[in-house]
Amino acid sequence: EMADEARRVLVSLARGFAIGYAIKLSSGLIFEVLFKTHGFKKEKVFDCFGRKTIKFGLFMGSLTAVYKFSMLVLRLLFRGQRPWFGFVAGSVAGLSMLWVEEGDSKREIAMVMCSRAVATVWNHLEKKLIVPHIPAGPVILFALLCSFIQYSFVHEPDLMTRGY
Repeated sequence: EMADEARRVLVSLARGFAIGYAIKLSSGLIFEVLFKTHGFKKEKVFDCFGRKTIKFGLFMGSLTAVYKFSMLVLRLLFRGQRPWFGFVAGSVAGLSMLWVEEGDSKREIAMVMCSRAVATVWNHLEKKLIVPHIPAGPVILFALLCSFIQYSFVHEPDLMTRGY
């Protein structure tokens, strides 16, 4: 059982890295090749395979692996499953933002993670019938949370990287 749980943690690390690397690589290639008006530069395309892409992949992999590892440790310590384990494990996994090197990336990821955390809390409260069900509620909530990021883009450009 313990070996199986450890294998799951390592698999989630590998999957998270692969997904994060693929997302960063594909978005970087698309923006460099299709949307750059300054001409095609091979060096810029090769930069998409570099250090930032690897760090983002490691961030995504560590996010999922730390979450699963935290859940495993909590289950071992408290002998079973408790409702608050997910909150604690998610909070600990959020610390994997420390692996992201650039301050700009940390701010951008923090804004996205905060908006996703609010959406998760709302969905949980709606599921427990603490807040009322609103037709198209998740869509409205997503639009409101995206407006926070858009506000930062327009009125607080220091929070965003120059690439935006």
